[in-house]
Amino acid sequence: MLKKIVKKGIGYYAPYLTNMRKIIANGLTIFLFHDISDNPSEFNQKYRLSLSKKVFKDQIIWINNNFTIIHPEEILLDKKVKNAAVITFDDGCKGVFENALPILNTLKIPSIIFLNMSAVIDKKPLMSSVASYLSTYQPGFKKFAISNEICPPYHLSLTPELMKKAVNLFEISNDDFKKVLTYQGEFASLKDLYKWQNSNYVVYGNHLFDHWNAASLTIEQLQEEYTKNQEILEDFPNSVNFFAFPNGMPNKCFSEIHIKTIKKIGAKKVFSAVSGVNRDSDEFLLGRFNFTDLDVSPTDYWYKLFRTIYTT
Repeated sequence: MLKKIVKKGIGYYAPYLTNMRKIIANGLTIFLFHDISDNPSEFNQKYRLSLSKKVFKDQIIWINNNFTIIHPEEILLDKKVKNAAVITFDDGCKGVFENALPILNTLKIPSIIFLNMSAVIDKKPLMSSVASYLSTYQPGFKKFAISNEICPPYHLSLTPELMKKAVNLFEISNDDFKKVLTYQGEFASLKDLYKWQNSNYVVYGNHLFDHWNAASLTIEQLQEEYTKNQEILEDFPNSVNFFAFPNGMPNKCFSEIHIKTIKKIGAKKVFSAVSGVNRDSDEFLLGRFNFTDLDVSPTDYWYKLFRTIYTT
């Protein structure tokens, strides 16, 4: 109860804090979303990665009323915009294309979607969904993880070699992969990507070919995953060479060597999933933060911003 009172109090007074307003006015705030659906998958519910259409629209309207939402490519310009914000999505869920983009298009709000093209082209579940499914429904997986020194959350430490070993050990069939797809939820198709490729409000960015944790890959594997994805994305006229690290947590998911590797390959900007109010938009690595389905009022939104600025 006390925690809720403190949260409400901070959320109520936060917009009146002069220093906080100054940081937001002079910085770049980047918002992160995943799926937008009234019928979220088990995976997205488990990790709180989905918002209903109503909650998403309410959050977007609040952002639009309190920030100046810019086109993602404007990040590269020297011109600075007061209260600048960018809308981003990770992974490429079907709900983003069917539910979120029509809302944003009506409001004339631009966004960037960081895509794992393996889910789009190969129609296979992302490795993070496979890892979560196995740890939930395969009784022997946790013993496998212990014997191979894989720590939970498993999708952060599984390597391509260990994933292949697990698939073979547990004899994961095509029918099993279909179950994982249902567990994961539907992703966009090429048709969905083509539909929005000429929109002034939609940009595609790189999220690796599959949703591997960068820290679990060798540098050569990271380069291969990035390059394979980028070559496909470059066929779309609305793609930009921006990269978002899957999972997005510094140290656990990527380090300085991974940032330098991606920069050397040619990325113009890279993004994390923490510290979303960026005081200097000229930095190569920019932070992002997300609202969840529990954030449903301006008080919640301001509290989240306060925490992002002062505790990360």
